[in-house]
Amino acid sequence: MKAPKITIITVNYNGKEILKKFLESVEKLIYPKDLLDVVVVDNNSSDGSVSYIKKIAPSVKVIKSKKNLGFGGGNNMGIKAAKGDFLLLVNNDTVIDPDCLLSFNDCYRRWSAVEKIGAISAKLVLIDKYIPITLRNAFLHDYVYSKRRDYGVNKAPYIIKRHTGERDQERVYLPVSYRTEGQLDFELTVKNPGELGGMVSVGKKYSSKINYLKHENFKKINFRLSNKETEECLLDLVQNAGSYVFRDGYGRDRGSLIVGGNQYYEEDIGQYDKEEKISAFCGAGVFVNKKALNEVGGFDETFFMYYEDDDLSFRFRKAGWEIVYCPKARIRHIHAASSKEWSQSFIYNVERSRLLFVGKHWPTLLVVWEWAKYIFKDTIAVPVGHLFFMEYRVFLGKLRLRLKVNLSVAPHILRSLMRSSRLSYADIKSLY
Repeated sequence: MKAPKITIITVNYNGKEILKKFLESVEKLIYPKDLLDVVVVDNNSSDGSVSYIKKIAPSVKVIKSKKNLGFGGGNNMGIKAAKGDFLLLVNNDTVIDPDCLLSFNDCYRRWSAVEKIGAISAKLVLIDKYIPITLRNAFLHDYVYSKRRDYGVNKAPYIIKRHTGERDQERVYLPVSYRTEGQLDFELTVKNPGELGGMVSVGKKYSSKINYLKHENFKKINFRLSNKETEECLLDLVQNAGSYVFRDGYGRDRGSLIVGGNQYYEEDIGQYDKEEKISAFCGAGVFVNKKALNEVGGFDETFFMYYEDDDLSFRFRKAGWEIVYCPKARIRHIHAASSKEWSQSFIYNVERSRLLFVGKHWPTLLVVWEWAKYIFKDTIAVPVGHLFFMEYRVFLGKLRLRLKVNLSVAPHILRSLMRSSRLSYADIKSLY
């Protein structure tokens, strides 16, 4: 099969600080340059992004929108300008592996011989690499690397706390730059939980006892990993290996790990190394067949941000276009760089889009049920709960946010109830 022409499309909104890594990775892609073009859709940024792109990557085509169209609307502008037979839709807070397009192309060639393939989802890992550390009878207080270049993009470590019998335990993932190689020196500051001694383990092999002195609250421990030890120790965390969609319309990344009500990410130890068909792709890194888009249409711009990729995935599959997950197509992702996870904007758009998604696809009675649940539980019960603790500002903030969501989705859901083309109850039962 002859190599196809590919258009890379990314949407940018005030992303000047993160564009350099993305554009550098695009430049390093292993693919014929005459078969590759790059389109950046700028959603009316105010940080000088457009002039910055033209300065460091003059060959990139920049399309300027007069207003912020959101993820779907921005991508639709890029799709209209795309010259490629295939599109790589990718976030601007990513670093693409050099052989990613070759992996996508090879995967499509093999699967399209027997199936209609509409999209191929990448393996998205967090942009940093991580040092896995286990602490027993100790809690991480701080860490420092001896070299500035070793710090990751995300400075905060992931910490999973567990209580195992008489001992407290933490599983800690320290972020390290994905470019880190060779010897690695770092210092941990751990907090004494009031015991005489503890243990710290780095990776699977390197352990050190912690002997607290009497009344000693903190202890500093130094580690030096050789070239080989560093290579053996560092790992990736999976951000997305395709997406789950649940019966209530909520979505979740394959690769996310829920512990104690908090979301973390699984270690990449090969559990997602199999090519397979999936129910939905992640719009942060997906290879799309232009023919499929021409048949079903682009993103639904009613979704300003979030769930528009699930919506398009469902429309693909309804029209007979399959979605495949390709583990060899790897993309490193900062994740929520524009929206800031759990910000007011993030919560508003996630909750709004989930209701729009359900309203568009679920059976009518289930739409009414899910919306009623949201009104009585999230809009009323959750905010009122804060009144019992005299948290008036929190109460008002949550109430305003949920009322804003309901007012925004109401006309769309009411109109969508007239749609006859919906998932069946059997379809919903087949979800997770």
